[in-house]
Amino acid sequence: MTGNKAGSGTVTSVEGRELIVNRVFHAPRELVYRAWTDPEHLPGWWGPRALRLRSGPLR
Repeated sequence: MTGNKAGSGTVTSVEGRELIVNRVFHAPRELVYRAWTDPEHLPGWWGPRALRLRSGPLR
């Protein structure tokens, strides 16, 4: 099973018991990496926009 939301850059597929999600970001690679690894960026992208994320130190 494979799906692609029109224009979203997201492709999902199911292979056996694995769910694979690939996404293309129109941003520099370094910025995408920082968004995933720097706790300062986490509240900006994690979860729905209507919800507020409180974050603490990551270990």
